Amino acid sequence: MIGKAGQRIRQVRLDSGADVELSDNVGGTSDRVITITGTLQQIQAAQYMMQMAYETVALCSCSKTTGCWQYW
Repeated sequence: MIGKAGQRIRQVRLDSGADVELSDNVGGTSDRVITITGTLQQIQAAQYMMQMAYETVALCSCSKTTGCWQYW
């Protein structure tokens, strides 16, 4: 979801204008909390981009090595 070296998150920040922060792993799992701040429009744009990225990854039948995880 984050993208290679944080590329996806950086792109969401740039395209939406929102501030997107990621917590450290939660409770020893790979789960992380995403906090989005900004104007209502910036937050909605960032949420939409993150949802589209998640759905693309979830529906993709490619492996990580084929570039399918590189949504942007």
